[in-house]
Amino acid sequence: MFLCFAASVAANDKLYEHFQNPPPEARPFVRWWWNGNCVNEAEILRELDVMKAAGIGGVEINPIAIPEDAPKTQDDCLTWGSSEWAEIVKMAADAAKARGMITDIIIGTGWPFGGSFLEPDEQIKGVVINTVEVEGPSLYRASLADAAKIIRRGKTYIPDQACDPPSPEMLFMRLVPKNLSSEFKKRCGYDLAPYLPFVVLEDAYTKTGYQNTWTDDPQMLDIIRRVRYDFNRTLIDIFLERFTQTYHEWCHKHGTLSRYQAYGYPWLMGMAEGYLVPDIPESNGWIFSPDAYHHGYYVWNKYASSGGHLTGKSIISSEAMTNTHGVFQTTLEYIKHDDDMNFIMGINHSVLHGFNYSPPEAGFPGWVRYGTYFSEQNSWWQYFKYWAEYNARLSAVFQYCKPVVDVAILAPTADWLSTAGLARVPFHLQPWYCHRLWEPIHQIGGAADYLSEKVIQESDKKSGKLKYGAMAYKMLILPEVETIKPETAQALEEFASVGGKIIFVAKQPSRSPCLKEAALNDQSVKNAISEIIDRYPRKVAVVSKPIDESDLIPWTEKLFHHFEIKHPVHISPPNENVFQIHHECEGRDIFFFVNSNFDESIDCKAVFQTETKTPWRWDAETGQRTPFAYNSSKNRLTIHLEPLESLLLVFEPQLEKQFDKNGQRQLDNVIEINGSWHVRFEPMFNTFFEIEVSELDDLSQSQDMRFANFAGTVIYQTDFKVEETESYLLDLGNVYGVSEVKLNDQPLGIKWYGRHRYLCSNAIVNGENHLEIKITTVLLNYVKS
Repeated sequence: MFLCFAASVAANDKLYEHFQNPPPEARPFVRWWWNGNCVNEAEILRELDVMKAAGIGGVEINPIAIPEDAPKTQDDCLTWGSSEWAEIVKMAADAAKARGMITDIIIGTGWPFGGSFLEPDEQIKGVVINTVEVEGPSLYRASLADAAKIIRRGKTYIPDQACDPPSPEMLFMRLVPKNLSSEFKKRCGYDLAPYLPFVVLEDAYTKTGYQNTWTDDPQMLDIIRRVRYDFNRTLIDIFLERFTQTYHEWCHKHGTLSRYQAYGYPWLMGMAEGYLVPDIPESNGWIFSPDAYHHGYYVWNKYASSGGHLTGKSIISSEAMTNTHGVFQTTLEYIKHDDDMNFIMGINHSVLHGFNYSPPEAGFPGWVRYGTYFSEQNSWWQYFKYWAEYNARLSAVFQYCKPVVDVAILAPTADWLSTAGLARVPFHLQPWYCHRLWEPIHQIGGAADYLSEKVIQESDKKSGKLKYGAMAYKMLILPEVETIKPETAQALEEFASVGGKIIFVAKQPSRSPCLKEAALNDQSVKNAISEIIDRYPRKVAVVSKPIDESDLIPWTEKLFHHFEIKHPVHISPPNENVFQIHHECEGRDIFFFVNSNFDESIDCKAVFQTETKTPWRWDAETGQRTPFAYNSSKNRLTIHLEPLESLLLVFEPQLEKQFDKNGQRQLDNVIEINGSWHVRFEPMFNTFFEIEVSELDDLSQSQDMRFANFAGTVIYQTDFKVEETESYLLDLGNVYGVSEVKLNDQPLGIKWYGRHRYLCSNAIVNGENHLEIKITTVLLNYVKS
């Protein structure tokens, strides 16, 4: 605990002004579901006021179907796209602007890929391949009736078990001409027609890509692999040109910014390239996903932030706290945990998922379509503003400053496209460590981005770094990459020749991806890679892969030590729960540390490459800054992080202020309270009641349903006596919710995450003391009832 004082804002200190008073674009937005478009002006204005008061900076209007069991109201539902609907959208945008808020809107209704209003020939369709085995040489004949039987053998995708699966139907039957003129031929230099059975997925919605190699012949397998690459690469290129780039240009034509999520399901359509296009790259984060890597959203975050870094985008957003289960058990603590990890992965703006348009007459829980229950009817809504201010202050800093990233990673994308295809699961998980390498790099003191071959080819390499836009990478890591384009191999050779450091993990590139001129291009790749490995052994190496998760940190430390890579900060000992990122701004070095552990505090030593700059703690919860403790050296610090605690550490080139050691408070003198408690229960939806208890216990386990089904606020009051006033600490233990404490009618503060500990020194008195503890629970027990 430090002696707290408010440092005055220096003249023209724009960064600190942003930190203290975040602009609307830094504040969290909410995806605002307009359920059924059953909206009216008065309720729109009321909900905007609710959101504004909670610290929300903007809304993303998302018209979507109203839940079938939603309570009915008197509102007339508007038709999406009608003139009446357009008028109320404009009214909402104008009203938001008048409140200092920003309005975004989804381009479409719900997910903009279909709807009952579309004609059949306008709807998205998938094509799958069905096969019949024949023995040759022979003449094979099939009637139309026989062909229909083939169709019925196809696999059927069931997107929702609650609905009937679509029935397959024959699209056409035809002979394919020998010389098929197509977009594919223009791009790849040969006809695709003879290879069609090998490139269309047997099941368009498979989670693991191609299932059949069709042959055991090595030469034919190689041909199939190359054609599959050409086919999938062509799909990506056309998609990016005709959808992503077209959408981006359409937004600019209409005077607005483009916000775009480049990941997909079931297929990934070029994330690394797609995230280079929009004004605001956006990812998607799930709050209760049991495995972020298998689900994929950690990977999307890293590609979104990498694309934003490479193109100098100030805002990199996430559709944050996406949730389809565990909705009413969500705490602000869980939200902070996931939010902090978003910041660590390079996200600097949260679009919360979400806020349901729901009039008061709809009752509880109202019109709930999706998402974490960001609602005025949530028990902790009165405290939401504390998280919102914390989030906004950090977003304001990260949006204003330049990220510093020193390591680039090239995943084996070409290998995946030629073996698995566009399916996202192998991309995320093979090799297992590929999309986890950023973690140990951030844990030991560096940072990592994921690049595409195109970026490597186009980077400036003259300084011995890969420079693209504002980014400059010291090292490039290729995890088990076998296949790259000859142009990429040549770029690697150029990078190595000027001192660039390249690490091939487990394998080295040895082949090119395309069918045309395959032998010539293969040899070009082999020659370039062999040349740089032979000529630059101190800069280029093939290393073994990490053994398992426990090996990630030591493997990474050994790698960087061997190649003498110095990161902006050296952390010892590194910990799997402690992450950091680094930004630069107006001569300042800015580091953000996070302890992602819910239960344990962590200590570490940190040595920064900041020379004589003075370390300051910027408190994102209060907006104030104080000097950070150091001994003889300003850049050698001891960092202590409580569970889920974060630290925004700013090294100032001008603000010279010595840390006041007299301001430290001892936190080990814990108050022990024995005696009876008066407890007042204030349920969210029923009348209050009161009880007297001799000792505190877990009331949720009680046989009394008033306790077992309780959701709301519980106020505990007691009196206790102390003989002398000291630096007492009140420790509430495990609290699943929000706590607020008063001692002798003096507020001690509010805790909405981590350890619920309160320093009592300024409020405690000799003799009798009166304590009041307010606990606000989640809604889960009430909803379960």
